[in-house]
Amino acid sequence: MMMLLLLLATESVRAEEGGDERDAAARAAFESGRFAYERGAFADALRSFERAHAQSPKPELLYNIGRAADSDGNLARAISAYSAYLEAFPTSDNREFVQARLAKVQERLRAEKPPRHKPAVVRINEKGDQRAPLDRACAQGDLPRCMDLAAQHRDGNGATKNVAEAVRLYTRACDGGNIHGCAYLGAMHSGRYGNAKNSEKAEQYFAMACQGGVAGACNDLGWMYVNGDGVPKHVGRGAELYDRACGGGDMRGCTNLAVMYAEGAGVVKNEVRANELHKKACLGGSQRSCLALEPSPPPAR
Repeated sequence: MMMLLLLLATESVRAEEGGDERDAAARAAFESGRFAYERGAFADALRSFERAHAQSPKPELLYNIGRAADSDGNLARAISAYSAYLEAFPTSDNREFVQARLAKVQERLRAEKPPRHKPAVVRINEKGDQRAPLDRACAQGDLPRCMDLAAQHRDGNGATKNVAEAVRLYTRACDGGNIHGCAYLGAMHSGRYGNAKNSEKAEQYFAMACQGGVAGACNDLGWMYVNGDGVPKHVGRGAELYDRACGGGDMRGCTNLAVMYAEGAGVVKNEVRANELHKKACLGGSQRSCLALEPSPPPAR
């Protein structure tokens, strides 16, 4: 999956010194959305980006919302987000790309009778609980709904935060063949969401997801090996996994591999290759790589 998600919103949702809780909430929602997008869980990404925009209504976030909605097949939302983004940024560097995507989505919407994507109708009970429809659908074997319900419990959005229940639901999805459920299980067991860390299970599920084609899981597994995070340190294996992640469209893998080539860590030092990877990652939205490509200031005299 080509990673086209530009991280334009990072600066917009960054908490300024003395910033309030809304800044922090927006930043957290944005990071959750980016994590979901990189794993192909586009509906989950869209919800997270929408939450970030609700907390911090910066127009840069409209691009991320548009890309997630576009990838999820939510054509009407993609059209509205792309249009609003273009109106807010009439001279943006990616204007031609966004205009092309907008035209494609509009063409798809005209061709669909009725539209393919229909947002789920969620009835909220007197306690504000959205789980009941998802519970029924998940119990009937609707794995994407299990994923949605797991995300609600994981983030405490639409349901009481319960990481153990999120793990159970992601396990059901993974066992049922939803490879993105396996990727999220790896993330859950890595301790990323505040639950107890289990490196053995994190390695197991990241490996399953990586083998299944989830590029982000390859990057996460590579990071574990490069840093010896709960597994025997194996920098060479980590470099291989970063390469696989990069080839699959995860720009973090490209950036991480570029750093290894620049430093000669686990690979033969090759500044030309490092530069190539940083350029690819920068074009794909990696701010780390964009910064790495900036010329260093001259030494002070």
